[in-house]
Amino acid sequence: MSQINFILQGKGGVGKSVCSALLAQYKKSKSGEFPLCIDLDPINTSFKNFKAFKVEAPNILDEEKQNISQVAFDDVISKLLEAEESIVDVGAMTFTPLCGYLKSNDTFSLLSNEGANDIYVHVPVVAGEMFNDTIQGLQTVLDLPGEFGVIVWLNPMNGKVEENFNKTEISQHDKVTANVTLPVLMSDTFGRDFKALLESKRTFEEALNDEEISIIIRHRLKRIQKMTFDAIDVARVI
Repeated sequence: MSQINFILQGKGGVGKSVCSALLAQYKKSKSGEFPLCIDLDPINTSFKNFKAFKVEAPNILDEEKQNISQVAFDDVISKLLEAEESIVDVGAMTFTPLCGYLKSNDTFSLLSNEGANDIYVHVPVVAGEMFNDTIQGLQTVLDLPGEFGVIVWLNPMNGKVEENFNKTEISQHDKVTANVTLPVLMSDTFGRDFKALLESKRTFEEALNDEEISIIIRHRLKRIQKMTFDAIDVARVI
């Protein structure tokens, strides 16, 4: 039996790897170890660059980078079914061919039939000019066949997004299991420290144990960690 978490969104630069990294750390806080982590972005391997997660980064695209390689993706499927928990960060470049593959092969049903008792697709949504694009990406995910839950990550990188999202019809879709509303951080303190943490590709735990980082910054990072993990706790299904 396994739990599989895909992070899917067709729009680039909206926090897929951030969500993946936060989810991996949250999982470790609950179980004591990181889940299997896989980065399927062939270009922007942000998730893989977090050394603590020991991320695998198989190339699942064919030579023309237009379609999914059956052989390569079969290997990924096998690993997901063998792992107790897994997180798969799917890059924007891989989004369209992978969604096409998942749809035509009814892959989620295959995973369920072979022992994946929980399948979740995590979809970041942001405000501003990219709001409609991220909503479109969410709709593409919701149109996929099979039994799976969708967890929407409301990322305030471009401002608060929760109110606008809740006004949409898509927010009431049957497959939308829960929302994770990430905290809004003051840009000159908490936001600055969190950005620096992400750019360093370090975990909260690594930073909090680093005495070379000032105690004030570590205090703020600890508070960000708690706010973030509390937001994920609200989903109750992860």
